[in-house]
Amino acid sequence: MIEIKNLCKNYKEKTVYHKLNLDFEENQITSLMGPSGCGKTTLLRILAGLESYEEGQINGLEGKKMAYVFQEDRLLPWLSVRENIEYVLMSFEEPSTYKNRVDTLLEFLHLTKEQNQSIATLSGGMKRRVALGRALAYEGDILLLDEPFKGLDEALKDRIIQGILSFQKRTKATIICVTHDLEEAKLLGQVKRLS
Repeated sequence: MIEIKNLCKNYKEKTVYHKLNLDFEENQITSLMGPSGCGKTTLLRILAGLESYEEGQINGLEGKKMAYVFQEDRLLPWLSVRENIEYVLMSFEEPSTYKNRVDTLLEFLHLTKEQNQSIATLSGGMKRRVALGRALAYEGDILLLDEPFKGLDEALKDRIIQGILSFQKRTKATIICVTHDLEEAKLLGQVKRLS
């Protein structure tokens, strides 16, 4: 269980959270919804250790490996599609151990034909899929997804959601997904709201 207790976060004069209490079941997918500006992305950044907070505590993250799909794609433009996905694995695995995993991800994300293309040549939806591929390749204990399906057409989005459900079942990762789309949230599983 990831437990957020009495979390307080301010940006200058604006209070984002005042004594927020929220929990996320481990080994489950939870969709986080709420109006724009209510702090969904801020909460993911706090969970990832990228954002500080004034008070409260977060339990359940100790010793956990974390992967993150940011709202912006954060890809390496000088690398190809395949190299971007492999990059997260290079520092702790031999290429022979992850080649098949990357091949499977490229196929699942419909990027096999584009695997040697540079990032600059890709559409927004393709870049989104590469960012998702990087996070899935890492196979973290916790996967944070911030609007991961934006720019995808409905058929492709549905297929990728099914792939994420299979990934979660296989890896038992705890997945927290920020979305504005109720249908996406329902397909993924449990829904929690920030307001």
